[in-house]
Amino acid sequence: MFSSFDVHVSHADLWALSLSTFAGLSTSIGGVVAVIRRPDEALLAFLLGVAIGVMASLSIVEMFLHNALEHGFLNVSISVFLGSAVFYLANPYFPEFDPSRFSSDQEMSKCAKKFQVNTGAKALESDSEASSTRYQPHLEASNNILGAGSNTVQRGSGLKRQPLSDVEAVPTDDGKPEQVNARELMRLGLLMAVTMTIHNCPEGFAVAFAANTDIGVTLAAAIAIHNIPEGIIVAAPVYAATGNRFLAVGIAIASGLSEPAGALVALLFIRPLLSLNFLNYMIGFVGGVMLAVCVCELWPEARKCNSDWRLAQGCVAGAAVMAWTLHMGV
Repeated sequence: MFSSFDVHVSHADLWALSLSTFAGLSTSIGGVVAVIRRPDEALLAFLLGVAIGVMASLSIVEMFLHNALEHGFLNVSISVFLGSAVFYLANPYFPEFDPSRFSSDQEMSKCAKKFQVNTGAKALESDSEASSTRYQPHLEASNNILGAGSNTVQRGSGLKRQPLSDVEAVPTDDGKPEQVNARELMRLGLLMAVTMTIHNCPEGFAVAFAANTDIGVTLAAAIAIHNIPEGIIVAAPVYAATGNRFLAVGIAIASGLSEPAGALVALLFIRPLLSLNFLNYMIGFVGGVMLAVCVCELWPEARKCNSDWRLAQGCVAGAAVMAWTLHMGV
């Protein structure tokens, strides 16, 4: 005998879930970019700059200053500080792909020749050019072997198509040949999917708490923008390993679904325990987290894209968009 129960979902809850789903599914854009053309550093720098401009301006103007004027400067300031401190202390424990986890016979930079996917011409480059940023290892390692994933190999002056398992081996430092290992590329893609899934869940909390405030839409848009590069680094190695565009984009989309899942957890189990005043302080806490994300994560990674001018353009564009939305009351 089972007892029945009713689940009441308000319009506010549906709106929060819709915003978090929109933000999370933007990983699909990155996935599509990864399987169509090689994303360049300038594009990543601009996208990260836009996210920084929107998120930093939003956090300072609305989630801190405006919130403090309405609900008390001291308490809101403490909330913002605690949010920044929590992210700063927790950030080193967030999973992040490290190329050194692979042994020498599995190393991405040695297992394949490099390709310029956006032009269709292959370019063999030095391993020393690989960047140590969070995004760039995956873009260089994965996109440089997308030629192998799409079964295209150059021999002499012509191009010849052959399966991934038959790609010409590349000599290593010890003189022993190595071949592209599709299993390792797939492992890399799944590893990044798990990493981004864990990373996106707290962002769902943030969107859920802010969804029904004046900053909800803007916050969701900012998170959506910075999720695009994450979709790229998930989809690129999967596509290189399988040559299956739909699978690569599908895994990128799945990694973003943890955002609405996080929002659902926040709405069902966390928000009912909070008073209205505490929710306002929670907005300040989220603002502190977003500031810390900009300073500790987005800014350093954007600088390593080696395109400071595009980064500056993105920051200005993001801040301008935020100012316009506040002026128009969006």
